[in-house]
This record gives sequence, C-alpha cells and structure tokens, in this order.
Amino acid sequence: MNLVYVTHAYPRSEGDVAGAFIERLAVALQHRGHSIRVIAPSDRGRGGESELNGVSVSRVRYASGRRETLAYTGTMVESARSLGGAIAAANLVRVQAAETKRLCRTEPIDVVHAQWWIPAGMSAWWARLTRVPYVVTVHGTDMRIL
Repeated sequence: MNLVYVTHAYPRSEGDVAGAFIERLAVALQHRGHSIRVIAPSDRGRGGESELNGVSVSRVRYASGRRETLAYTGTMVESARSLGGAIAAANLVRVQAAETKRLCRTEPIDVVHAQWWIPAGMSAWWARLTRVPYVVTVHGTDMRIL
C-alpha cells in the first residue's frame, strides 16, 4: 500500500522528538512492505526533499524562513492567534494540500493519512479532490481545541 502522511511534526534529524511517534509508525509500516511519503512543514527555511530512516520526507515552505515557526515548537495554537501566525497557518494548509494533491496525481497513492486535525486534516480535506481516500487521526492537542 502507498501512503502519504501529512503532519506538522516529523523528526527533522536523527534523535529529534518532534513527531517521533509518527516516524516510528512510518518506519514500522515500511518494514511491513508499505511505501510511506511524509509531507511536513519546513523549519525556519530548511525545507525540501530528504530521507530519514528510509522514509521520504517533503518539507514544504509556507512563509519566509524567519516566519516558519508554527511547527516543531509546541506553540502552534498560540502563534496562530496573531495575524502573522494566522496567515502562516493558512499558507501551511494551502502548501500541504497542494503537495498532497500533486503526489496523489503523479504517484499511485492508496491513502492519505493526516496526523492532527489542524493543519494536516484540513490539508487532506482539500486534497480529497483527487478522489484518494483519506483518514485523519486526532491527537491530544486537537481534542483540547475541539
């Protein structure tokens, strides 16, 4: 099965704890023969394509380097309350949706799995236009927000 994970937290390097539980799941699924692609935000201008523990990761740019501060800090909700943060959050949803749609149109993707309702679930919702099934996993912070 070919899966795309959309998330706002995925380890940036070996030993990074941001989204480490998602990486463990992705690596375990790959060991079972599934193909996993991750779409995550860039961090302070460090974006692009990479591979971490055998998993392909696309880090999408959503703001200028100094404004890419929503992810990896645990302060996304607070940051998004400012005008600049809200604009960055909307841009993150937009670019993650665009990358998800691109992958679904160019590769044989079976399922899009969004981690967290905001922002990844919103991005996956827009990507539904490709008719690829998607699922959203709601984690602790989402429950608090809801």
